Amino acid sequence: MVTLTLQFLLVLLLPLSLIGMAVYSFGVGRKRPFPHVRWIFTLLAATVWASSLLRYYSGRALNQWIGLSWGGVGHVALFLTTFGVLLTTLRLFDVPRRTGLWISLPGLLFGLAALVLDPAIWWYQLPDLNAAGQFVTHYLLWAFIWVVAWLLPLFAAWLLTQQARTNLDHSLFRNLTSYWFLTILLIGLGAGFAAIQIPMQPIWQEVGVLITVIAAYIGTLTLSRRLLPDLWLTLRQGVVRLIGIVLVFMILWAALWFTSHQAAAPSLLVLTLGAAVLALLVTAVALGGTGLIRHLRGIDQLPKKLNIDYIPDLKQLGQQFLETLQTNLSVHEGWLFTIEDGIAGQLILRPLAARGIDIPSEAIFAADSPFSIRLLHQNSPLMRVDLITMAMTYSLPPEEEDLLNSWQRVLYMPLRSTRALVGVVALGPKYAGQPFSRHDIMLLHWLSDQFAPILAQAQDFVTIQRLNTALYAQNNALTRQVRHYQALAALQERLVGLLSPELKRPFATIYTQLDSLPDPSQITPQIDLLRGEIEQLIHVAGQVEAHTEYQFAPVEPVDVLRSAMHKLESAVAARRITTTWDMPSDLPLVWGDSDQLKAAIGYILHNAVKFNRIGGTVDIKANVAGHALMLQISDSGVGMPPEKVDALRNNFIAASPLAYNQQRGRFRIPFGLTLAYFIISAHDGRLQIESIYGTGTTVSIRLPVYALNRNLV
Repeated sequence: MVTLTLQFLLVLLLPLSLIGMAVYSFGVGRKRPFPHVRWIFTLLAATVWASSLLRYYSGRALNQWIGLSWGGVGHVALFLTTFGVLLTTLRLFDVPRRTGLWISLPGLLFGLAALVLDPAIWWYQLPDLNAAGQFVTHYLLWAFIWVVAWLLPLFAAWLLTQQARTNLDHSLFRNLTSYWFLTILLIGLGAGFAAIQIPMQPIWQEVGVLITVIAAYIGTLTLSRRLLPDLWLTLRQGVVRLIGIVLVFMILWAALWFTSHQAAAPSLLVLTLGAAVLALLVTAVALGGTGLIRHLRGIDQLPKKLNIDYIPDLKQLGQQFLETLQTNLSVHEGWLFTIEDGIAGQLILRPLAARGIDIPSEAIFAADSPFSIRLLHQNSPLMRVDLITMAMTYSLPPEEEDLLNSWQRVLYMPLRSTRALVGVVALGPKYAGQPFSRHDIMLLHWLSDQFAPILAQAQDFVTIQRLNTALYAQNNALTRQVRHYQALAALQERLVGLLSPELKRPFATIYTQLDSLPDPSQITPQIDLLRGEIEQLIHVAGQVEAHTEYQFAPVEPVDVLRSAMHKLESAVAARRITTTWDMPSDLPLVWGDSDQLKAAIGYILHNAVKFNRIGGTVDIKANVAGHALMLQISDSGVGMPPEKVDALRNNFIAASPLAYNQQRGRFRIPFGLTLAYFIISAHDGRLQIESIYGTGTTVSIRLPVYALNRNLV
């Protein structure tokens, strides 16, 4: 009785496992598109069929008529299981309803006939039929029709799946059809064992139900998961693991047999040594099995990391990555594109490297193209089947569709570095024409995640190299210019030093000769004028030379203003000038030469004081405008006529004519504003003059700041 109860509980696990799969399928079907209704119907029918085996272990508690009827229900449930497989197959491959009806009709008719003739359900008995001299009993007739009833739906499902596998291109969906093909074969094998009906010997039916449970598990995973490992790879893994389990079992069984058949009880030392040897054997078998699994799966061939100890040329880097993909994924052709942004958000694929076939020219995809959106916003690979669906569903532009079809790529993998798309890998079919397995996709993700940051760094490195080359060339040009200007400045200094005494020396001889003239007063003013001009030119040359060298550093603008004003205190006091200051206390620093800026401000303040009226005012204002310091120096002097202001705006040097100094009897060159303009321009600044004749003049100076925040200095 205990044995019967234990057998009942063990057999009860089979229908319970099928119910669990049905519940799981219902949960998955609520989350994403999935033929869950038809598959759940199949699982529930298989549950009823599996539960019919419990009648063999119910003992005397079960009435004989109920047990027989329960067996008849199991016959019907087996047919419904196979018919549910056909319905699920029709839904899986989107077979039109009318076509599916014609495919299902023969099996349905035979199923109804088997139900009507089942002797386990109905009590009538048909007379024996004589066919070609052979008597066919009621039971044999029913058995034949029943086998055909569940065999026809399986055969139709097998044909549909085989046709789909043949017509499908290389994709993960073809891998799914392979799993579904295996599910149909296992269900057919289980139904074949169930067809062996021997009274009171349910072992064959139990084997059939067990195989059907395995098939149901594979079918549930096939329909509920999007990514599945390669079928043959999975089978190899299962066989290898089974071999490892069998080896360990045989070693343990041999050790136990040897220990139990000893003539005498073994000593403690023998048991210890035996346990050690057994542990070593089990460890060796485990390691050997693991190594065999790794070898069969190809894990030993996978690189732990990309062996790149430096950043090579971009094309060389791309070739190395494609070679890695070619070795590990068994692909014959591969392309690598880099990504660039085009006009109006266009996606530009620029070819970088190729393996197996020449890479095409660059390709441009529109910003709203489904292909561009898919690559920019998703990390998963884009399969050829996805492109076909994209062209049918999302209106892929015809020119882009023709371009992608001409490439004949099977898979497109986006390469991302910190969520930015840096490249795209386009792979051709595998060597043997097999689809990309789940293991291949996972490996491709891993290699892409490793390579994308390296590609981004290499692109940045190339960009930096190009910028460095351009800056180096520009720096060399500027260096040559500086050296040229330095040579000119040195030449000017030597020229002034050589010409100054030579220009003055003739005047001593001229004045000596004048004394011998009867009336030297007629020519003396002209000679004095010429001498004054030459001395003034020498003075101007010296002043210009003093403003050709700069030492830039952070400068406090308030110190520059007050220092320049301090040198004019005596002139300000003599002319009774009132000075006003309007500036914030936290003016930012400027980048410049303090002495040169003091000289430029000094020239402007000198004019504001010198050309001001007695008792006038000089207003000094400062503020910040953006990233610039604005200085304004205004006076209440005589101002300048409009033509003089216009001339200054156009050309400071050309607007500085000679002015005759009657007190000294020579002409004067007003070069103060010209030098101030020259110094401010050398600081990347601007100088503007606004003047109203008879009212006054305002000089505005704009200088770039060094740092708006003093705490950053």
